[in-house]
Amino acid sequence: NGDAFSFFGGTWTTPVKHWSLSSYAGQYEDYWNTWYLGSAYQLELAHKQSLTLSFNLYRNRDTGQARAGVVDNTTFSLMGSYATG
Repeated sequence: NGDAFSFFGGTWTTPVKHWSLSSYAGQYEDYWNTWYLGSAYQLELAHKQSLTLSFNLYRNRDTGQARAGVVDNTTFSLMGSYATG
């Protein structure tokens, strides 16, 4: 097992109303490095109704002794959600 998992990052609420950006990075010692970028925007539609659009990007690569084997992938997601009430 790895001896340490370290990460840092945060979420920034932009000056554009209802829009946020996130960025995180982490390392599981001798296993992998991971990076994350995200964006979310909430659009107000009508009284107590909204549509939220989210984009997420993940990147992982092996590191050090690569004890988990070869790790090299990029994954993304795009989501829309409707809320009322």
